[in-house]
Amino acid sequence: MSSSFFGSITSEQRWTDQLNEHFIIYIDNHASIFRVPKKVCDTKPEAYAPQQIGLGAYHHLRPDLDEMEIRKLEAVKKYLKPEQCQNFKSLIVDKVKVLEPSVRTCYSKYLDIDGGTLAWIMSIDGVYLLHRLGTYTDKASVDSADRKLAQDIVMLENQMPVIVLKEILKALQPPVEDEEEEEDDGEDEDEGEEEEIKKVEELFSQFLSFCKAHTPLGLTDKAGILGDTSNPHLLSYLYNLIVKNWYIEEEYVESASDRELDEVAEKVTQVARVAAELTGQKPLLLLASLPLQKFAALFKKDPRRGNSSIEEIRIPSVSELDGVSKVKFEVWPDSGIGMKYEEEGRILYLPAITLDIDSEAILRNLVAYEVATASPKSTLILAGYVDFMCGIIDTAKDVDLLKEKGIIISNLPSEEIAKIFNGISKSSSQNPLPELEEATQKLNAIYDNTFRVKAWRFIRDHFVPSEAAVKIFLAILLVVLLTVQAFCQVYGCSARWFGKISSISSF
Repeated sequence: MSSSFFGSITSEQRWTDQLNEHFIIYIDNHASIFRVPKKVCDTKPEAYAPQQIGLGAYHHLRPDLDEMEIRKLEAVKKYLKPEQCQNFKSLIVDKVKVLEPSVRTCYSKYLDIDGGTLAWIMSIDGVYLLHRLGTYTDKASVDSADRKLAQDIVMLENQMPVIVLKEILKALQPPVEDEEEEEDDGEDEDEGEEEEIKKVEELFSQFLSFCKAHTPLGLTDKAGILGDTSNPHLLSYLYNLIVKNWYIEEEYVESASDRELDEVAEKVTQVARVAAELTGQKPLLLLASLPLQKFAALFKKDPRRGNSSIEEIRIPSVSELDGVSKVKFEVWPDSGIGMKYEEEGRILYLPAITLDIDSEAILRNLVAYEVATASPKSTLILAGYVDFMCGIIDTAKDVDLLKEKGIIISNLPSEEIAKIFNGISKSSSQNPLPELEEATQKLNAIYDNTFRVKAWRFIRDHFVPSEAAVKIFLAILLVVLLTVQAFCQVYGCSARWFGKISSISSF
């Protein structure tokens, strides 16, 4: 069987013809719309492949998205004037067809699609996207349906090239009226160019409205970046608005077995507390105050030892840093967004992040775009930040603490937010932000050097019984305490047996 990536002789000939005619265009242009690597997609495929609408060459022809094609055509009809719809092919498709070589170079994967088919795909999807962007005014108007659709619009594989959108807008410009006098021709051309520039500026203004409605992180307010029309597509524009707002100085998934240990340890503590109240005995009060859940945690898999299928950076969680290392969490106080750790006062500053139902897909695709476009010397700013957040967030308790500090802004349940960050695997070890790397090292050092952590780890590393033995011990202890509780409730506990009887509290 041939190992060629061509589906047929026709496909192979099409590829050859493209190179013969447009070789210079191919070598002079760089791809900006990438296929997300399979190893990344496997963790959560629906975050990278559109679920409602396919845009562009990768997903337009997917059979499971056929129903949306009718809605696309309805949007085209709304966006265009009747006469423009009637002349759609000559007005738009034929002009987009001229861009075929440049459009093909936007994609990192060879497009085994006929040129005419590609022109129709780009024309319909381009007009549809322009229609959708025109519906954005302010963030308050975005509902859950918009957010679900926005997830698809922002996906890396679903991006529409700006060169296509510009050509459509140019095609829809009212023609400049012919002037009789030749000296006026230059003025007409200038007016046409000015109108084209204005249309492009309007396009990026609509991009900006979309970005404001859906960005999880703060955007730059610098006019030069906001007005930069060189971005190849919408996701690139959003990425630059976030990353160029960044201030830069010169998974652990709990197993069912782990949860059982936690539940038994918590039950023992609760029953010991009740028994202590029934009998008034100091030994039981002591038992109730013991950190049995921490004891059980000694025999779990260490989340920083790479036992999870989701790779994360090695760093303590928010609750560990707060409770053990006494680290304080505060919102980034300066202009732009950024993060830093101040040793004096043990304060970790993090940017505020707003999370909604579309935020996970947006974050994942922004990181995928950053990694795909990075050169060997590039600093992965966004990927490093997401890796850091995934490292410090393990449970809903971590999310709650960051919500209290105003670092996480969201109406989503804390458990759901924790799952989001626990489900994103480490993006790359390439050139992380120096601030993130330094903060990680310092936070690990202060956590590892606390007496409590050293003691627990010493016990774990030198006196480790089997997990089954721990469960049996906790189960027997639970049975004994339940027996004491039941006996005292039925017969009472005399001073001769247990000392002074205290008031009974409900369990």
